[in-house]
Amino acid sequence: MAQRDQDLRGAVTASRTSIGWSVLAGVAAITVGLGANALSLLAYGLDAAVDAAASAMILLDLRIEVLGGHPPAHRRAERTVGFALLLIGAAVSVQSVRGLRSGTGPDHTTLGIIIAVASTLALPPLAVWKMRLGRRLKSPALQGDGFLTGAGGALAAITLGGMMLDRTLDWWWADPAAAAVIAAFLVVAGILTLRDRGLHSRT
Repeated sequence: MAQRDQDLRGAVTASRTSIGWSVLAGVAAITVGLGANALSLLAYGLDAAVDAAASAMILLDLRIEVLGGHPPAHRRAERTVGFALLLIGAAVSVQSVRGLRSGTGPDHTTLGIIIAVASTLALPPLAVWKMRLGRRLKSPALQGDGFLTGAGGALAAITLGGMMLDRTLDWWWADPAAAAVIAAFLVVAGILTLRDRGLHSRT
């Protein structure tokens, strides 16, 4: 029991860390992405915002369990997250197509690259931490949240690749193309969440 209590408290810490990072990186990415017309950075920032909301749901459950209670069902909240992912994915898809048709890339942004690099480095270890605790606690929800965090790290890497290709090789299309990849992930994640295979998947 003592080990489980320790793991629960570790999971609370991991979720809090995830929320803090997602809010900070998300706001920064959205702000810089809008200012520099960097579609992939904007898409990553929107994904980070949804990830923060998902982690907040998990944190609520964990805090209740730490206090000895029984976590409530969050199906309605999961549906909200699922629809948000679909809407963001659709919006990013439209913007990426427009970007490819216009033939104009984003403005060069050093701050955007720093955000993407930091997220690419920070999110994978955080994802492993949450998934490891989720396995020990036998919590599919926490494992699913860890997967979302890991996916966020992959999306940050895609964002970084798009911006670097545009900056170093002047491949203007790399940024909207990266945004299209992120949009596809968001749509798939939204569908899986609405089918009850997302945050609380038991597969």
